[in-house]
Amino acid sequence: MRGGTIPTGTGNRVYQNGAEGNWVNFDVAQHGWYFDLGAGKKIRGSWADIAYTYGGETKIYSYHFDADGVMDSGWWKNDQGTWFHLSTVHGGWFGSMDKGWYHDSADGRWYYLNLLTGAMLTGWQQIDGVWYYFNPETSAPTWEWDSETNRWGYANRGGRPYGSMFAGEKTPDGYHVDASGAWIRETP
Repeated sequence: MRGGTIPTGTGNRVYQNGAEGNWVNFDVAQHGWYFDLGAGKKIRGSWADIAYTYGGETKIYSYHFDADGVMDSGWWKNDQGTWFHLSTVHGGWFGSMDKGWYHDSADGRWYYLNLLTGAMLTGWQQIDGVWYYFNPETSAPTWEWDSETNRWGYANRGGRPYGSMFAGEKTPDGYHVDASGAWIRETP
């Protein structure tokens, strides 16, 4: 298989792990990884899809790399202000783009990440026929850049995190949602 020949829907360049490049763990303590393309080249400042083939099955995962070629993980915001979450689970697909429902253990809240693009959704969203409300306000800075780890981290300042789902409460526009976050149709 040659890179870029598998349709992913992302428009990203596809690299075959093992054939067109390999992962290098250059900083074990900080979980620093880059994708080595050979001859001193790395993927830099962009998204890339990495294809893995095992047992005759190929799976593709999306990753983001900073300007130095270091793979990002955790919450990441692009230049247009769109948030994404890149897996922080070790022993799995660390750094790969999360999609769908995501529970953040740092703030204890639920988020929904677009199934195709991975972008965090805000406002009213219909998911599998059910309406949910995700905080569209950024008034309280709840995420801040940690220069030691080079990652975004949750800063508990009492505000509701941007993009977090309302659950078991009233939304700012007067609707009630149950404990699962689903809109209760009888309101307001």
